[in-house]
Amino acid sequence: MDVFDWVGEKLREYRDKGDRERFDLARVRTRHYGLRDTNVDAYLQALRDAATQARLLEEPYWALYYDTFFLEGMLHDKKDCREALDMAARCVLEVRKPMYRSWPGRFVICNIALLAYIGVDPWGYSKAIQELLDALDKEVPPEPNHDRMVATLQRCTFLMELERWDEARQLCIDLYPHAEEFGSEGYLSSIMLHLCFIEYFRGNWEGIFAYPDILETISKEGHDHKMQLAESLAWRAALARHRGNEEMALRRYRSAEVRLSRLTAPPTSGYFQAVVAYHEQGADWEQALAARDRELAIVAHTGQFHYECLIRTERCRILQKLGRPIGDAIAQTREAASRLREPGYILAKLDPANR
Repeated sequence: MDVFDWVGEKLREYRDKGDRERFDLARVRTRHYGLRDTNVDAYLQALRDAATQARLLEEPYWALYYDTFFLEGMLHDKKDCREALDMAARCVLEVRKPMYRSWPGRFVICNIALLAYIGVDPWGYSKAIQELLDALDKEVPPEPNHDRMVATLQRCTFLMELERWDEARQLCIDLYPHAEEFGSEGYLSSIMLHLCFIEYFRGNWEGIFAYPDILETISKEGHDHKMQLAESLAWRAALARHRGNEEMALRRYRSAEVRLSRLTAPPTSGYFQAVVAYHEQGADWEQALAARDRELAIVAHTGQFHYECLIRTERCRILQKLGRPIGDAIAQTREAASRLREPGYILAKLDPANR
């Protein structure tokens, strides 16, 4: 049983008892889930109100459930890590109490704590991340389930942040048949978009070409995850431009931007990487820089210290391509890196030999 099976079980229990108040409480996340892309603040407020209501009803499991998914929404949807580590620590401390030992939601909390550590500083918290990943690998049942899918994707994201591209690629390939067996379009889409990101940094456009049919499926209007739809269209635009089909590339790029404009959630790093790849394939370095500036404006002051530093190093690279002075940009990157527990990885990227 995973946490969603537990929710279903509680819904049936409340319905059979005629407990409308708790039945409604159990449905809050499901009822508001569609707002994640279009009105993320309303989604988060609904979760926060539900946690408050659970405490009034003296329902500690539901209070922790909604606290946990509020944190997930802040990290995954709003991309705001400013209070992530403190919130994750509170949830982890709570779930370690004996009363939660057999509660299926304990794995969700570990996965979301991973999201916090990786989102803030994956190099600085690498030991804690590895310990959580190993614990999940040991404790989560081996058959395909939500908790194992998320944990494996978290491991992949961690490897990507460490630029261990070959390991990340193999993990995605190994995970794909399990996601197919599990029957989740969302997980399949995440794997494919991870693979696009990975192959790009491996310098393997042919590898990205292996996924266009699946990306086309993701890009259909009926796809539930609208941010993934925009990101897949951006990668398909970059692919078309790489192949020299400017008309198709421009059409797909515009379509991606239009779809993104309908959302309130910030774009993913994968979306911005695809957009930069699109501009770079046309040697349009001014637009590539504009995309990174746009990305930086969104990410700065959100507590995503590692991500912010990566954007700044990319700006240095693009400024150098444009033949512009990069002294100020390097100084700003060094200042941003000072907030990391392990800044060496970022500082090494500023070495002229690595730009």
